[in-house]
Amino acid sequence: MSRSLLILGLFVAGCGGNSFANLFPDNREVDVAAVLARLGAPAAARRPQNALGRPVVVLSRNGDPQGLVAWDVEANAKLWSVDRAVDSPPWIAGGAVLFRSGDELVSLSLQDGEELGTLDLDDLVLYGIGAADGLVAVTAGSSAGGVAASFRSGRIWILDETLSRRAPTTDVDKLVGRPAVAGGMVFVPWDRQNITVLDGATGDELCRLVIGDEMVTWIFAAPEGVFYGGKGAFRFTGRSASGRRATGTYRAMEWTDPGFPGDPELWPDAFAGVIDGRPNARARARLTWYPGLSSGDAEVAFADDRLYFVYYRYLVAMRPGDRALQWVRGLDGPVAEAAAVPGGVFVVQESGALRFLRAADGAETWTGDGGVPVARAGIDIAGWAPEGGAVRGEDLHTQAMAALLDPDAAAVPVRSLVLALFGRTTDPGVSRDLLEVLRAPQMPVELRNEAAHALQLRPDGDGFLRQALEDHYDYLHDRPAPPVGVIATALRNRNARDAAPALVAHLFDPETPPEAMEVLVRSIVALGDAAVVAPLQRFLRMYGADTEFNAFPNVLEAAAYGVAAHGGDAGLQFLEELADEWFTPPGLADVLRNVAAGRRAAAPSLSTLPRSVSAADFAAVLAANRSAYASCLTDARRRRPPLAHVDVSFTVTGDGLVIDVSTIPADAGLALCLKPIVEQLALPRFQLQQDRFVVPMDLDPVE
Repeated sequence: MSRSLLILGLFVAGCGGNSFANLFPDNREVDVAAVLARLGAPAAARRPQNALGRPVVVLSRNGDPQGLVAWDVEANAKLWSVDRAVDSPPWIAGGAVLFRSGDELVSLSLQDGEELGTLDLDDLVLYGIGAADGLVAVTAGSSAGGVAASFRSGRIWILDETLSRRAPTTDVDKLVGRPAVAGGMVFVPWDRQNITVLDGATGDELCRLVIGDEMVTWIFAAPEGVFYGGKGAFRFTGRSASGRRATGTYRAMEWTDPGFPGDPELWPDAFAGVIDGRPNARARARLTWYPGLSSGDAEVAFADDRLYFVYYRYLVAMRPGDRALQWVRGLDGPVAEAAAVPGGVFVVQESGALRFLRAADGAETWTGDGGVPVARAGIDIAGWAPEGGAVRGEDLHTQAMAALLDPDAAAVPVRSLVLALFGRTTDPGVSRDLLEVLRAPQMPVELRNEAAHALQLRPDGDGFLRQALEDHYDYLHDRPAPPVGVIATALRNRNARDAAPALVAHLFDPETPPEAMEVLVRSIVALGDAAVVAPLQRFLRMYGADTEFNAFPNVLEAAAYGVAAHGGDAGLQFLEELADEWFTPPGLADVLRNVAAGRRAAAPSLSTLPRSVSAADFAAVLAANRSAYASCLTDARRRRPPLAHVDVSFTVTGDGLVIDVSTIPADAGLALCLKPIVEQLALPRFQLQQDRFVVPMDLDPVE
């Protein structure tokens, strides 16, 4: 047994005072009220919370030797630097800077970098620090969250800034996460579902919350209040005693469309052990936000109505309620740390560059340079905002297109996110921008697909997709061929019938790649009518014996099906005669005969069907079977509480195959959920190859 487990086991058996007892009552209104009385009324941050009252950043030097550099942001000057092994991010705690070095927690003076004290961590995994008004809380445990429950154990130190004990150390058989400190109290999340509030002077338990319908993966304190949650955000109010989202002061934030690269947490996971101080994936792909000031039991607010996503060297600013894109900035190197504050977001790059980006438009209003390569950083500047900078930053169009046309392959995931968000903006000019993305040389295929999908969802998207097809490869004018396969798929999903002639024009273009031919032909067949028969017949005669199509046999079969579907008896006769020609390969001849025979056999039943059905008739079938897909609507409303109504577009073949489902507002999760379920219903049959139906759907509120 390791030394840490043995020590914790002994303490859990007989220590901990009046804290974490199994019978301690939870969710008591009187206890919550007592905590709120000690917290006092929320207030907007007027100045940074450190003892200097100045905006300060502490940089962890990435290199040899390791060390820390403290930077006075307002003066734009170095306060001090020290050489020391640094095995965690630095935390600014009042008048101190705390960090792990080896198996010790070290405290340095924020004013001059002198050592204030150390704490032996007993080989435990450090979870984090909370501090305010000279009170420091530290949590550690026997694992980084991966040990079976029977072996879980945690320790809570309540200290001053010299790391001297202010209250008895508490050892518990719980998994304890990074704490928060406010009002002379310590807020400790544990077992990912509970919060215990300890008295900072005695260590006694004052209050316990059990959250019944949300995992508690983080907690933090600011002048604006105490906040906690998992996928969404609670604010500690009198309603916290309910232990439920619906009756607490809660803001739902779970969102899967579009997804964020790296799947970041809404706030850093309090139970992710601090293993070292090196740059890591969590820091490079994360969300950051700062709470706005709310009064009473009002919903959790976001400062400046902004949620920021940091990925690699990009920052993306959104409205938190609907993820509407506000601005995007690409920097000249990777981000080591970023912190949202009122007025904007402060960024520390791995190069040592420091920047303040304005919340309104991403304009750079302050810059500095710490002079060292940075691994991690501690930032305490809330309450300070620089003056100056550009009167108006770049417009969203300029920012988004700079990101989308960025050739940096490492930025493709965040470019895809920007494309999805940008494609949903209401500016009509966005469709032209998306077309530019489609036509850009060397554009990664995933971004072309995303651009085509975004165009498909836009009211004016069809016209721009057809416009893209008007261009063909031109060497003299350095004009690349359009991505025909991507565009053809989008037009078919959109059921853009008048696009068939433009698609046919690419059927005989030598620059159309063979791998795109099947999609192209199937789209021509689906969208076309009798006018596409002659080109398809010509295509079969020209390429029926071409060995290039040996690797793509479905292309010729799809063309034959189009002749049969749109050519009537004459078309079937053409297929049968072509099958008998001496130059037709035996395999293709069998395909032609089978297609013709199958169509003749189906003719009697097809003649009894209507050419198509009305949107009302299609919607009636879905309404009668709402129970089959009700869970899809419920899940969509749960993910996006403001989403009360959607228009769902179904592109369906005449024999009931669902080709595409899309929604306005766009919700890919809902579309993916509906498609296989609706396809199992007894959908109306009709003669057309396919048709598109728009069905309005109301989403009931989720209890």
